[in-house]
Amino acid sequence: MKSRFIKLSKIALFLVCFVFFMPISCDMNGVDLIRMFNRMEMTENKILLLLVFVASIVSILISIAFIKKEEEESILLDWSLLITSILGGVLSIGRMNREYFRLQSGAYTIIAGWILSLLFLICASLSREKHVPKNNNSFSKDTEHSSLSEENVQSNVWVCTKCGATNPVGSVLCQNCGH
Repeated sequence: MKSRFIKLSKIALFLVCFVFFMPISCDMNGVDLIRMFNRMEMTENKILLLLVFVASIVSILISIAFIKKEEEESILLDWSLLITSILGGVLSIGRMNREYFRLQSGAYTIIAGWILSLLFLICASLSREKHVPKNNNSFSKDTEHSSLSEENVQSNVWVCTKCGATNPVGSVLCQNCGH
C-alpha cells in the first residue's frame, strides 16, 4: 500500500510539471514567467518559480531510477522535494504584486497537484506494509523478506535478507532496518 501511495504522489507531481506549461498568470506559462522575471531582474522570483518545476522533476526522475534498480526509495527524499516545490511556489506567489499578477487555471491546478501529492505522501507515511508469509505459517521459507533455516526455526529467529540481522519469529518487520 505504501508504494502505491508514493506512486500516486508522483502522478500528482507529474501533473504539477505538466501544468507548469499552461497559463499560470497573465496568460503566461511557468517558462514565460521565468523569462519575464529574468528580464525584470527579479532573480528571487525566478529561482523560486524554478524550484516548483525542478523539485517535481527530480522527484519523478529519482523514482524512475529506483524502479529500474528495483529498490525501495526513501520517503524522506520525497517529503523534502515536495516541500521544496511547495515553498518555491508559495513564496513566489507571495512575492508577486496582486495588482499585476492574477492567478489563472494553471496555478490552481498546480496547487491541486501539490495537495494531492501531500495527501498521498501522508497516507504513505502512515501506512505500514506488513510482510505476511504466503501460507500464514510464521515458519514459512517462502517469504521474500526473511531467510528461515531449520536451525533458525528451532531457535525462533529469522534473518532479514536486506541487512542480515536476526529477528524474533513473532516480529513482522526487521527490527534493524524495518524491511
